[in-house]
Amino acid sequence: LKAFAEAYAKGKGKLDPRDVEGIKAFTRQTSTVNSELEMHNHFAQTLAIDLEGPQAQPLPATTAYTDFLMECATDPTTSVADVLAAMAPCMRLYLWLGTTLTRCFPNYKDTPYGRWVEEYSGTGATKATEKLEVLLDRYCGAIERGTPNGEATYRRLQRYYNTAMQLEYDFFDAYQVGDAGLDESRRAVQAFLSCHSAA
Repeated sequence: LKAFAEAYAKGKGKLDPRDVEGIKAFTRQTSTVNSELEMHNHFAQTLAIDLEGPQAQPLPATTAYTDFLMECATDPTTSVADVLAAMAPCMRLYLWLGTTLTRCFPNYKDTPYGRWVEEYSGTGATKATEKLEVLLDRYCGAIERGTPNGEATYRRLQRYYNTAMQLEYDFFDAYQVGDAGLDESRRAVQAFLSCHSAA
């Protein structure tokens, strides 16, 4: 999340100073990330996790994503759209995870993860995700498809987006829950789907 907040700050620095609307939007997005950081700090305190200690050291899959994001954000040759393309998959994926968990586990509020699920499935997460995608569309709007330069720019944006999505996959894949955990999740999803298909 710290890397995400910093990426917003770096992306904001790439904006034209006259782009007041964009600057305000990036400021609001950063504020949303800061709220997430507060929530995670609260979880760490509740669970007695020292965020600076060895227990909280990130796996290589985590640093691969944050390194990629910071390289994109700090590269003087990248655009605002590039940075947003590198950030968008994370936002959309976490919103999907939050909303899927609320549907598959109706009693999620009774778990230690209730607040987390609520945060990532609520209107705040939805608005932040949609706003990022609106910003991405806005800053991609100047790309002239059909021209050599426009096509190259579009391919670069696709590369950033696709790389971010692959790194997100690698992040979750690194935290193996084992066959028993997967079977339990699979049963919950199947129960949810059969429930809704019968309705």
